Amino acid sequence: MSRLVNELKLIFRSSQVVPLENRSNFRYLWMEIAGFGVLNGTTLAFLAIFAVRIGASGAQIGLIGAIPAIVNLIFTLPAGRWLEHRAVVHSVFWSGLISRLFYLVLIFLPILYIPRIQIWIIIIITFIMNIPAVAFAIGFNTLFAEAVPAEWRGYVAGLRNGSLSIISMIATTGSGYILSHLIFPKGYQVVFFLGFIGAMTSTWLLGMIRIPMQLNVEKVNSLAYQMDVVDRKTRIGNPAKTFRFEILKGRYGKILLLLLIFHIAQYLPIPLFPVYQVKALQFSDQIIGLGTSAFYLAVFVGSFFIARIINHLGNRKTTGLGIITLSLNPGLMIVSRPPPLFIFTCILGGLAWSMVNVAYMNYLLEEVPFNDRPAYLSWYNLILNSAILIGSLGGPLIASLISLPVALLVFAISLVLAGVSILRWG
Repeated sequence: MSRLVNELKLIFRSSQVVPLENRSNFRYLWMEIAGFGVLNGTTLAFLAIFAVRIGASGAQIGLIGAIPAIVNLIFTLPAGRWLEHRAVVHSVFWSGLISRLFYLVLIFLPILYIPRIQIWIIIIITFIMNIPAVAFAIGFNTLFAEAVPAEWRGYVAGLRNGSLSIISMIATTGSGYILSHLIFPKGYQVVFFLGFIGAMTSTWLLGMIRIPMQLNVEKVNSLAYQMDVVDRKTRIGNPAKTFRFEILKGRYGKILLLLLIFHIAQYLPIPLFPVYQVKALQFSDQIIGLGTSAFYLAVFVGSFFIARIINHLGNRKTTGLGIITLSLNPGLMIVSRPPPLFIFTCILGGLAWSMVNVAYMNYLLEEVPFNDRPAYLSWYNLILNSAILIGSLGGPLIASLISLPVALLVFAISLVLAGVSILRWG
């Protein structure tokens, strides 16, 4: 226990003195993720639950989950071109603001009392807001790299991940309490309002970040940087140079295929969880909120031990075993009618995800050449979004043919097979 407490302290305190010129940016990045944690634990955690409670089908929940992948596949290259000639902080702020303003609409949505219209408004909003969100996601990765020196990125990322888990857990628990004590749908209006405040706070804090002047001078004077800009423009403007098919001929292609199988198996049951929890298990919003909080807590605690597990087993074995363990989430969900068993299932899912989330990306990056990352990771981005699209739409379709419980069991088995495949052929 004392070791756990000491590691908790390390998340919020560095053993080195943070350089003066970086302190404000680090502080803004920490507070920004706290704002996003509120959004994550309120609107993002309960929007699908709200949709199910007003009559959304599994197919409609799947469509909501698939839309971000569809938008990413369509708009990633245009968004990259749009960002090329714009200041990164300005671009991130405005693309984030435009995207997240749509959360304001959700506050007033519950008072319509027309379920069929409400569901399609959610779907339309999800599509429109994800268009600027593509530019926001790409821009934020650039902003983080430019605002945080390489030697401090692990510290800042750890700080943000720990804070996100804690704030999401608190916000989800609080949202469940609000929803259980306010008459439907007023509770959802309060939860969506809190999510909107978190989203606006997060966006405003990102706009406060300032890129160090030294970095800007280095960019202007660096021939390597100028050549990199030309190379990136060429790749973005010519998809054929980004998606180089020779990459798929080696070991990296085999790993991409195995990860494609895993991600499809991962996303098949996700649209079914809110439907099963509300309609089959008949859980209240408070119980669902406690389960989600338990998941975040497990991810948070599990992150302290993942480095030791990876050092002992390696990234491939940790990924495979983590995916097999992740199968317990849909597998046990079938029999999780007692709330304590449901919360226990969420804890197992969180611990498994803490293993998989770190190990599989390290496993992938082991095969990515340092000097050729854009082309290699473009292929991974393609298979990830394809898997999200296939899983989000395919899960409800399969469930409609064989029933929800049987589908969850089949998807649990598919995760086991995906994990075994990585252990055997990865």
